[in-house]
Amino acid sequence: MVKYQDETLDRTFAALSDPTRRALLARLGEQDGLSVSELAAPFAVSLPAIMKHLDVLTDAGLIVREKTGRTVACRLTAQPMEQAMNWLNRYAQFWSHNLDRLAAFVEEETWPTQPPTPPNARQNDQASRSRAGSARAPQKVYAAWTQAAQLAQWFGPPNMKPATLQAELDVRVGGRFRISFTGDDGEYFEAGGRYREVVLNELLVFTWAWHSTPERESLVTISLKPDAAGTLMIFHHAQFFDETARDNHQRGWSSIFDKLDAFVA
Repeated sequence: MVKYQDETLDRTFAALSDPTRRALLARLGEQDGLSVSELAAPFAVSLPAIMKHLDVLTDAGLIVREKTGRTVACRLTAQPMEQAMNWLNRYAQFWSHNLDRLAAFVEEETWPTQPPTPPNARQNDQASRSRAGSARAPQKVYAAWTQAAQLAQWFGPPNMKPATLQAELDVRVGGRFRISFTGDDGEYFEAGGRYREVVLNELLVFTWAWHSTPERESLVTISLKPDAAGTLMIFHHAQFFDETARDNHQRGWSSIFDKLDAFVA
């Protein structure tokens, strides 16, 4: 049995095992040379906690810190990741070869038709919607989702009483949001959650739950990509409590997307 003792790999994978450290590296990948305070800004943790994460990344050789006057800037270094990729590529080649063998085996065999999935086993099916009709740049669509004043102009179902929507958005990793409105029958609605991933003009991942059923938390992912028409928005809402919740949200989002299209047009 081969036992790997490469200390560099150990430090690299240990550093990458924490989601906050991965998010810090992602920010530097978007804008290298950020100061520590700029790097820490989107995270809902203390600056000393961020400094500890940066110490781990520095010890692993994934970043370097450069001090100019009173400002400390952080920069990515490539060598540890290159070594990690070389190590992973050995296993990628192994799995690629074996998956090719599996595909050949499956194609030669005749398999029975899979029985239908029972309804109660499909509770977490995704309700997804891909939109490609916006002629605006991703920055415009991103702002419509992340600026409360803009969100209030288009968000909400058709049966919402006009001018009742309120939004509080703390758009950063770990930040919370709250959206409330009143239906035309006078019923009060409120939904909220926490941002898990935030990439400027590209990605939003956040939890979603209604105030009446906070235990039924689901997950929304919004990806924005520039294309020839302007912006491709890929929307996924997953991890529903049951099929009824999934179908209700699918109908609700469909009506809201039409309002978003009109707002950013």
